Amino acid sequence: MRTIALVLAALCIPVSMIFASGQPKLSSAQQEVLDAHKAPVEASERRDYAAYSRLVADDCMYSDRRWNP
Repeated sequence: MRTIALVLAALCIPVSMIFASGQPKLSSAQQEVLDAHKAPVEASERRDYAAYSRLVADDCMYSDRRWNP
């Protein structure tokens, strides 16, 4: 039982060190791309359809149906 606890501790320590290091800093161009990707999603979640329509192309269509051959 003690061996199992030691193995689990040995596996958890590197994982906690990875998450403790934080996310790497993004360049301004990378951050701009992420912001542009998030903007329509956030507008949709706020139900701000005027902002959403400015961010998404007029001919964009979404469907929740999956293609089944």
